[in-house]
Amino acid sequence: MAFILTADDFGKTNEINAAVLKAHKHGTIQAASLMMGEDATQQAVDLAKANPTLRVGLHLVFVDGKSVLPYAEIPDLIDFSRHFPRDPAYTWLKYLFSRKLRAQLEKETRAQFEAFRLSGLKLSHVDGHHHQHLHPGVFKLVVALAKEQGAEWVRIPRENLNVWKEVATQRTWLKKLHGLIFYALTRGKQKTLKQFGFRTMDAVFGLIETHNLTKEYVLKLFETNPLGANELFFHPGADWNRDLEILLDPQVGQAFRDKELQFI
Repeated sequence: MAFILTADDFGKTNEINAAVLKAHKHGTIQAASLMMGEDATQQAVDLAKANPTLRVGLHLVFVDGKSVLPYAEIPDLIDFSRHFPRDPAYTWLKYLFSRKLRAQLEKETRAQFEAFRLSGLKLSHVDGHHHQHLHPGVFKLVVALAKEQGAEWVRIPRENLNVWKEVATQRTWLKKLHGLIFYALTRGKQKTLKQFGFRTMDAVFGLIETHNLTKEYVLKLFETNPLGANELFFHPGADWNRDLEILLDPQVGQAFRDKELQFI
């Protein structure tokens, strides 16, 4: 078994950019997922080019962030300052029941892929802010564009509940419900990836424990030996978590090096 450790929200703020780079230089974070319309996006692009060992993917944003396109082109998705709504459940349902919104969503999806291409970075992978890249209105388009631009994987946050129950110290019903909801939302998604010729991760971790990751959880996860290639994603630098502290911990670093996924 092996792991890749990924940092989400690269480009959102200067503080997050610094945290991602610090964790990468420490030897834990291998890949970062880049938001294309944020105030710190260009700084993140410059940092990535100066540190070519950091693999960079596209972190698609359709909620709780800024668009790439201006208000005039997608007026029903954003406000005048290019901000999407903040509530993921609200936007998911809003996009689901409006053909006009889905057309604008497709337009913005293409624009974010194009912005990444124009950055000059090599596309490592694709995922989404609050996992909204899974939305049925755009998922097949996301996979097609990811394939076209040479991405190696698209994240499917379908967490193994049995492994989670084995390693989590606080197993609340709300966390379990969160995992079950995404288990339903991701149904059939791996099949779509395989139809497009993608290799898929055997497991993805970090969904249920978002905001709540601990050093103990990460170490126990490495010890469980889930089979195959696995992704564990973090949010280093966010003001509501301790993810950077975990990633810089020497014990975590050594345990990760024993499980590190080497790409060929």
